[in-house]
Amino acid sequence: MTIQHICLIDRKGTLLLSYYFVPATPEQQDKWEARLAEYTRDYWAASFGGDVPLVLGERFILLRGSHDIVFMMTGTEEHDELGLVEPMDFCVTCVKETCDRSLTPDKVLAFHGKVRVCLNEMFFAGTLVHTDVELVLRNAKMKPPKV
Repeated sequence: MTIQHICLIDRKGTLLLSYYFVPATPEQQDKWEARLAEYTRDYWAASFGGDVPLVLGERFILLRGSHDIVFMMTGTEEHDELGLVEPMDFCVTCVKETCDRSLTPDKVLAFHGKVRVCLNEMFFAGTLVHTDVELVLRNAKMKPPKV
């Protein structure tokens, strides 16, 4: 089906960003994020040594640690744990570039709005549509062009 959710947390478990590609009420989001954190917590440290694929119910989850941030991507059906690798590659690269190549929790929070706009540019209805990071960054500029 689609990529349903992308979440970034720091090593301590502080939620830095949560982005949904499927409609969910705030209550559903809170419930899912709590369930996701509880289920994946024991794997956060391992994600810094390589991708960690997991399954939670009918959802596939891929964890990837980069610098001090754990990226979590959730998908269903054809976006199984292996199908999430390519979208995760571009997601991590794009977030890093958006944060001035300094991937820290503080930078993610400082560039929160721009990161969300970039994710919106990369994906359409939960499907990866742009894999050119420069194109995504150019399309996601948040200030009007100088005329």
